[in-house]
Amino acid sequence: MFVATEKGIWRSNDGGQTWLEKTRGLPWKEIQGFAGGSAAAGNLVMLYCPIRSKDENGVFQGGLYRSRDRGENWESAMGQGISTETKKADQWAFGSISPTARDRRQTAHRLCLQHQHRLQPAAQ
Repeated sequence: MFVATEKGIWRSNDGGQTWLEKTRGLPWKEIQGFAGGSAAAGNLVMLYCPIRSKDENGVFQGGLYRSRDRGENWESAMGQGISTETKKADQWAFGSISPTARDRRQTAHRLCLQHQHRLQPAAQ
């Protein structure tokens, strides 16, 4: 049994009586999601979690991580073809990995406009 929050990932081996933190290998504990699956044949358990991406001195850190051993160890799952660019790609991008306050305001404004557009009544 697993539980994931924005503060980490925990596993219980006794139906929830006790919990052990399972974050070894993650660069930080800002968990943004959690998914897993298992196959009885081969005793395989795969876990995935995206963590907050950051620009650390111009180097991409974070993204998608996976565990093949029930959360004991985590490794990056940022395979070839997944962008690790830290800067805004073009005028349509929401912003860089580490947005400025201005980028955050612009993103919020765009999301509000998108939301308002969807709520417009249909033409008669």
